[in-house]
Amino acid sequence: MIQTDRVVIGAGISGMLAALRATSRGETVVVLEKEAHAGGLIAPVTIGEIDIDAGAEAFSTAGESFLQLLDELGLNDHIVSPQRTDARIVASPTLRYPIPHGVLGIPSSLEDPELASIISPQGLEEARRLDAQPVGELQGVSVAELVKTRLGSEFVDKLVDPLFSGVHGSSAHTLSAESTIPALLRALRETGSLCLAARQIRASQPRPGAAVASLDGGMFTLVAELYRLLVSKKVWFSFNSKVASVQQENDQWRCETSNGAFVSTHLTIATGISTALHVLTSCDSQEVVAELATPETHSVDVALVILLVESTQLDSFPLGSGALMSENSDVTAKASTHVNAKWEWVDNALPEHHHLIRLSYGRDGILPEGDLISLAQEDLPQLYQIDDATIHSAVVQHWPGSLYQASTPAKAQQEQLLNTAQKLDVELCGSYISGNGLLGITRDHYQRMTP
Repeated sequence: MIQTDRVVIGAGISGMLAALRATSRGETVVVLEKEAHAGGLIAPVTIGEIDIDAGAEAFSTAGESFLQLLDELGLNDHIVSPQRTDARIVASPTLRYPIPHGVLGIPSSLEDPELASIISPQGLEEARRLDAQPVGELQGVSVAELVKTRLGSEFVDKLVDPLFSGVHGSSAHTLSAESTIPALLRALRETGSLCLAARQIRASQPRPGAAVASLDGGMFTLVAELYRLLVSKKVWFSFNSKVASVQQENDQWRCETSNGAFVSTHLTIATGISTALHVLTSCDSQEVVAELATPETHSVDVALVILLVESTQLDSFPLGSGALMSENSDVTAKASTHVNAKWEWVDNALPEHHHLIRLSYGRDGILPEGDLISLAQEDLPQLYQIDDATIHSAVVQHWPGSLYQASTPAKAQQEQLLNTAQKLDVELCGSYISGNGLLGITRDHYQRMTP
């Protein structure tokens, strides 16, 4: 048995930051992680002798919190912008168009000339009329309802829904606007226009230019630096430690794991929502079990297939930095990144005419049946419209329950979880609390750091 001030369950970024907060209060910390490594959804994979990101490959530049963390870790000089930002939306086998400047398909200006090739004249006229209307009640609306009310259904179907399905793994019709795009809602209330709100968000980015950035050498280098910092602060990581049960005894928490028992005064659960529910319901409390009985977890599965491809036709980067696909496209994947088109450091590491393509599967959390590599091999020529591809290597990365669906029912469950945790004096953190993405996780971290 090991005794410590605080046990943190989960060594993803949320758990590592929770451990960092605890050390700032002078607590001793043990982090329990069921996998053999830290980092959660930020993890590398080796393909063609190159280590690249197999999870999160970029971060949003729309806020300062993640940049603050990079500064504290001494990684500011490693920030890189994409060498191109011309991803496409693939709406059908014959219809492909660029993503307009803005926020997640919401344009920063209705006068953007690219919109004329995407939205009909009637649709643009309707959007101008709708976005000039007074802002009504926004509480409880979905992203799709918000955009339809302010810009019309064409913008939902052709721009916003494909982007949200690709980025969040869920339809804009099911995602809560309040939970998914809170900054955009605040800007909408201030400006009275959804397009002006998108423009304000883009203009307020701490780093000018692209809406995302990454780290030279991969986002996974962040995990190595954060892990090194925590170890220097005497945080102990117990890997391959799957938690079997958690019980509270005499104001102490006892975590039984595959690596033995850990006893602590304080407990943090920094996992996905499914694991958090499992841990809380394992507590020796009938009240907790009753409160969280038959929970619906509101998280979706994602799988990535990464292909190392030799093709001269891909040298022209036919889809720019990648694509987001609507349900009417002729491929099963929901999104794709042409990795070396987007990131210069990857392009420099590859031999001539070699390319790395990421294909993402799991639209609305439903993974296709069958072999994903075979499916990716079928999708590649259809999506990129090439016929000279030689695939030298392929890897699959599964991320079960990795994307939280911030719907209205999910918000109710989140509140139930938080109320239960508060009764037990348990700290909860993770994407279902802060929102998907590193920006939300780090914003939540610094808010908790504030007395």
